[in-house]
Amino acid sequence: MKNIFITGGAGFIANTIITRLIDTHNITVYDNFERDTLSSSKVSNHKNLTIVKGDVLDYDALFEAMTTCNPDIVIHAAAIAGIDNVIKHPVKTMRVNMLGTANVLDICKHLKISDRIIDFSTSEVFGSMAFKSIEEDHTVAGSAGEARWTYAVSKLAGEHLAKAYSTEYNLPVVTIRPFNVYGPGQSANGALQIFIEKALRGEDIHIDGDGNQIR
Repeated sequence: MKNIFITGGAGFIANTIITRLIDTHNITVYDNFERDTLSSSKVSNHKNLTIVKGDVLDYDALFEAMTTCNPDIVIHAAAIAGIDNVIKHPVKTMRVNMLGTANVLDICKHLKISDRIIDFSTSEVFGSMAFKSIEEDHTVAGSAGEARWTYAVSKLAGEHLAKAYSTEYNLPVVTIRPFNVYGPGQSANGALQIFIEKALRGEDIHIDGDGNQIR
């Protein structure tokens, strides 16, 4: 029965985590609910679940929610993602993914989190080709102005910040880099989700570029 605080807790990745852990832990979800898998989830009314509506850019609200939770474990899954969102809102993408991460880490430092802090990054930091990637592979920061790199650079900056807090303040931070995650409750279009839905409808599957991309 540890206390777990999850930013971006209404998203479908977080919802899967919550489903696995909710029976044996107290979980606080912090999310602005721009995307919402949680409300229709079977765990939405679970006795061990606390929901706080808020934005990771709102430091004071985030501080209050995290302090109230008094977490043993913090999972930072809040982010702007999805190519449509990134293209339409590049400034918001950078602010949420960098400043939001900074807010979470700073409050973790204040609360002296000693169990685990999990930071969600992305396979996009490896560039457009990611084949048999390992942690030590070089990351890629593409040219300014190309939409995809707005997301990748913002998440990579979050990784460096997480590592810096771990080194300087001895916070137990680990960063993970999901590759094309998809599954039940997914609320934003991803490549595999689009492929599967088109296949089920008997439609042609369209791939941009020359088809040699590997992920």
